[in-house]
Amino acid sequence: MCGITGIYSLSGERIPPAKLHSMTEMLSYRGPDDHGYAVFTPDGRSIVTRNPEELAGHPDIVLGFGHRRLSILDLS
Repeated sequence: MCGITGIYSLSGERIPPAKLHSMTEMLSYRGPDDHGYAVFTPDGRSIVTRNPEELAGHPDIVLGFGHRRLSILDLS
């Protein structure tokens, strides 16, 4: 199974990058093989990364998604 997280600020307040990272890490049991983040700023910029430290450099997030991936190999 894989896992997806998402968070949106209805009030326009900025979302702490650590919150998105924490939400995504809570789903690590659903996909231990890979992970990534896509975040959006109020001015429409987007950042796509696998590195949670890179998110910390973008504190003006208003919409964010995280994912965990489980790699399944079909042996048939």
